[in-house]
Amino acid sequence: MNVKEMDSRFLRPVTEQEILFASEAASYLGVTPQRLNQLVHTGKVKPVRTSPSGNLYMRTDLEERRKRMDGNQMMFITALFHKNEPEVVYEAINYFTIQTIFNGSDKKTVPMYERLYDKWPMTENSRHTFERLVRI
Repeated sequence: MNVKEMDSRFLRPVTEQEILFASEAASYLGVTPQRLNQLVHTGKVKPVRTSPSGNLYMRTDLEERRKRMDGNQMMFITALFHKNEPEVVYEAINYFTIQTIFNGSDKKTVPMYERLYDKWPMTENSRHTFERLVRI
């Protein structure tokens, strides 16, 4: 088998699965492209290849970052519960969950939050609140 055949048979499938464009990498991490750019500039994420037309990322590098992000979020939430009343934390989590649905728009989030707050206590675990929301 020559090098060209080896490239085609083995490297192409691996490359297609493991190399991500910037937009794919941002989506994989659950962040915006702007946030991905910040992570690159602070050295928290390192592209495997950089060019004026864009960056390429290794999925395995992004998996490590995603694990760290998830762990940091859990530590942050745990710390919130230790410093605040659970009702306050649940209310904040519920608000920001709704805000995520509206792509970060406070203008759209506030009226929906107020509407839901009138019907259900937003100071409960969001799982219960949003199970009810799905039924609306």
